[in-house]
Amino acid sequence: MPDTLAMIKVLNSLQGTGIAVFPERCVVVRNRNAHCRRCAEVCDTGAISFDDGGSVGLTIDAEKCVSCGNCTSSCPTTALEARNPDDAELLRYATELIRERGLAPVFACKPLLDTQRDGYDRSRVIEVGCLGRVEETELVALAALVASCADALYLAYGDCMSCPLASGRLSADCMAHTTELLLEAWGYASPLRTCEGLPTSVVLDSRTSRHTEDVDGLSRRDFFAQLKEGAKAMATHAASNAIGNEEAAVAPISSVTKVSNDGTLPQLVPHRHARLLEYLRFIGRPQAEFLDTRLWGCLSIDISTCTSCRMCATFCPTGAISRFDDPGPQGEMGIEHRPAACVQCRLCEDICPSKALSIRSEVSLRELVGRKAVRFVMRPPRYRLNSPDQIRQRMYDLLGGGQIYER
Repeated sequence: MPDTLAMIKVLNSLQGTGIAVFPERCVVVRNRNAHCRRCAEVCDTGAISFDDGGSVGLTIDAEKCVSCGNCTSSCPTTALEARNPDDAELLRYATELIRERGLAPVFACKPLLDTQRDGYDRSRVIEVGCLGRVEETELVALAALVASCADALYLAYGDCMSCPLASGRLSADCMAHTTELLLEAWGYASPLRTCEGLPTSVVLDSRTSRHTEDVDGLSRRDFFAQLKEGAKAMATHAASNAIGNEEAAVAPISSVTKVSNDGTLPQLVPHRHARLLEYLRFIGRPQAEFLDTRLWGCLSIDISTCTSCRMCATFCPTGAISRFDDPGPQGEMGIEHRPAACVQCRLCEDICPSKALSIRSEVSLRELVGRKAVRFVMRPPRYRLNSPDQIRQRMYDLLGGGQIYER
């Protein structure tokens, strides 16, 4: 079982590799019973690995890190963030390319570009360590801009079968699929295109040293002539304004050990999740009722087996689960869950002593967009709060015992 302080020390060894580390956001640091291993699962170089039998559990070899960024996009709480470029820089460069030149940005992995030398238009290609590093927030944000300013948004794959970062292909495919599901749910045609190798629009002609002007058989002029204005243009303008605020300050978590007055650890909704909802709001209203996605979660609780300990609210890293205590002798108590703040880290499932709750990946878009909370009324605990027997009774309940009677 991992030791918290040792975990923090090991995580910090990644600093300076192109990956920024925020140990206080890691669910394993917040609670040693967390089962999350997503960073290690997508790390193909062996820079991050878990051994649950050790005292620390986590092993990091910074020298093996190639800054591909796959771990940053897979981390649900953004305990790991990519640098050089970071998310804001990546988005800003692509946005300027679309706005100022009306050209389609092409995201391409470093292994692919290493084989191309100078045979492509460098001003249009955005290099990333691996395409698995480009997550849904950037893709959705650029989708509305691309719709009326450029032809498409490209993800250019290299030879993934022989690449040592093979897991990145699975991550990239997953995030591209999620992006298309989001846009479809909002009634928006996806401009996202995936291709093996660079698209012809950015490949330089060996005779003229200029990139070709044809896009999928259409001239650029004919392609733009076919684009619809109206609603798309309005959505583009709104999304453009939203993208300008992608660096809005978010209060950082300062400590993982300090418990606040309401009995919870410090919480933070990942800024990329908050921005993604803003981008979708600017695009329009959802046209679907439900969406099955990796990005948000919906909580279910079996109240008959729940012990009302509300430890899920104590350890929730984003505040998606919060407590409520209505005043008065007949006041209700329990928890509220906000799908918009849930990142599917599943820490609540891992720490629930009675296994009474679970997280579903299908969420209501009405609750998501409206940032609505679902209330779960619980049975009052059998002990008196702040009474001498509170700790003993809670331990009895957690262990399946019964009521403690004072002699």
